[in-house]
Amino acid sequence: MYRTGLSILLLLLLNSIPGCTYYSFTLGNTSKQQVNYEHTVNMTNLMGADMLMDSYLEKSLTSRGMLSNKPGLPVLHCTIISSDKNEITDISKTSTNRYRVFVHVKALLKDSKGNTIWQSEFSDQGTYSSGGQEEDALDSALSKIADRIASSIPAVGP
Repeated sequence: MYRTGLSILLLLLLNSIPGCTYYSFTLGNTSKQQVNYEHTVNMTNLMGADMLMDSYLEKSLTSRGMLSNKPGLPVLHCTIISSDKNEITDISKTSTNRYRVFVHVKALLKDSKGNTIWQSEFSDQGTYSSGGQEEDALDSALSKIADRIASSIPAVGP
């Protein structure tokens, strides 16, 4: 009796699946707005952060088919505007202290006349162990920020 009831319930559930509506969600930018890119400005004391950001942005934009050097396209300008460091509390006395670095980047998209057509700020974090430097945390933070910038660039009309 128990098996019969369970079998009926499973059949009812399986029959209800085709009636469900299918939703498709696309993450990020589907328009693939092509842009030119200006080198990142670094307003922090993090050595090499601008070059690392340039590298990750080039990779993210290229993988999406968005990076171009054609004249007349919008130009992406990024500025690393600040960074903050704080210690991650660690209860264990045997492990080394870890630190978290928050990086804040401002992105602007300008048209061929220099007018701002889109702007946004992005923040993320990376960590490093004591004995290291703040720059050790940049890899993960800037990589995530570059991906989010590339996927956030809006489509702009011709």
